[in-house]
Amino acid sequence: MDAEANPPRQVLESKKGGQKPKMEPLLDGKDQNRYGEIWKAQFRSKSWTGSKEYAVELTTATFRIQGCEYEIEDIVGASLIDGGFCTHAYPLKACCGCWGKPDRSYTPLRLYTTDSKLAADWVKRINHLARGLPPTTEPVPDRKMLVYINPFSGVGQAPKLFKSVVVTKKSGQVEEEITKIDLDAYEATIIVSGDGLIFEYLTGIMNRSDWPQTIQKPFGVLPGGTGNGLAASLRNSSGEPMTPLGSAMLIAKGKKSPLDLLQFKQSGFPPKYGFLSLTWGFFSDLDLNSEVCRCCGTLRFECYAIQLLCNFKSYKGSVKYIKSIDKPSIAREEKLSAKGIRLLKEAVITSQPGSLPDSKLPEIGEDTKWEEVGADRYSMLLALNTSMQSEDVILAPGAKLDDGFIHLTYLQGHSCCSTLRALLRFEDGSMFKDPNYKRINVERVRIEPDKSTPSLFSLDGEHADDHTSPIDLTVFPSVLTVFTGGGATASR
Repeated sequence: MDAEANPPRQVLESKKGGQKPKMEPLLDGKDQNRYGEIWKAQFRSKSWTGSKEYAVELTTATFRIQGCEYEIEDIVGASLIDGGFCTHAYPLKACCGCWGKPDRSYTPLRLYTTDSKLAADWVKRINHLARGLPPTTEPVPDRKMLVYINPFSGVGQAPKLFKSVVVTKKSGQVEEEITKIDLDAYEATIIVSGDGLIFEYLTGIMNRSDWPQTIQKPFGVLPGGTGNGLAASLRNSSGEPMTPLGSAMLIAKGKKSPLDLLQFKQSGFPPKYGFLSLTWGFFSDLDLNSEVCRCCGTLRFECYAIQLLCNFKSYKGSVKYIKSIDKPSIAREEKLSAKGIRLLKEAVITSQPGSLPDSKLPEIGEDTKWEEVGADRYSMLLALNTSMQSEDVILAPGAKLDDGFIHLTYLQGHSCCSTLRALLRFEDGSMFKDPNYKRINVERVRIEPDKSTPSLFSLDGEHADDHTSPIDLTVFPSVLTVFTGGGATASR
């Protein structure tokens, strides 16, 4: 919609009847009546058929133009243009055809007026509503982001998501550089990559002297890898489509949620930090060894899975854990985040090389009780922090970003058929129909592999320092902060 206007008029109305909305101040700073407000004005639009006058209405939830309604949740902001302003909307479009996927589509709403102050006031109001900020006379401040792009992740699509941005040139670059950067100069960090670069970022943050503050700095993810487990989990929890635009929408809206942090420890090595999972057995072999087929994209997993099934093997070892007490997620409460930081500080003190002896499990906190899984042979084992491992693989249905649990799932015994059935059910998370496929919510888990059967540990999709020695995994609740959303406005 485009426009020029007759003398425009703006009207403020009270809502009559129904539930009374929360009172908000007017743009001029004066108190308004207790029933809230609706902004109305007449603008003109321009198109190839000519110009037309429209009645436009703006509330705290919707933006209406002559019968067409756009949710504020689908609007990222507005900007002044020559003779008016443009509202930037990304409504969700339903999929087309059998193979289409729902996605957001950019819809510019251009409206024109001869009153420049009116246009500026509407731009301010829309920008504050879109960001969820209280209305003021000041414009929404610019957002300065630190952006890292991995040009080698996935099939090399990450650099195409941004223009004129310096990309990483070597493995470990982010982990090294992030220790020296003044993060206070940025609102957040944006990572355009698969899960590997996020793993580097978090481990680098924990190497900083001011990590108790910077570890809680918000970060966002744009999927540029093969698996994109965290990006998929964020979109899934927010109701966004599984597309890069869905991830970009979460960052643009600027809403934040807590995320649990994982710590991986092995004797003789500094700890590593992640957010996704620790896997062992069939799944880790598939994840790490299929790197040779990276050029095939996600097809690499299917191809290599066939090879592993044809040469199927099981894995010997012992698995111990501390079971979690099931409770409702209260991660949004400040006290749980503070608890996570406190426990993490205690863990960092005891995380010097060699602090994890082979003969004794380290304990954090009091009254810990270790239990052991009653099996010595496994087909696969996954200790999960998020619900999704990739955009089409659901490994922990119902898992929340901030539930404070490690979702320990495993397939015990030596069964190629059960493994194949599990792989086929990963897409909808129904693998738990197999009685041999178990799930336990735990706070900590320790895996001690039997050296007689070679195996690999995958830490957020990356290699462990040592694949033959025991590894200890601990979850710290609500330590991280990520961009998420309140959900898309259309059903999927």
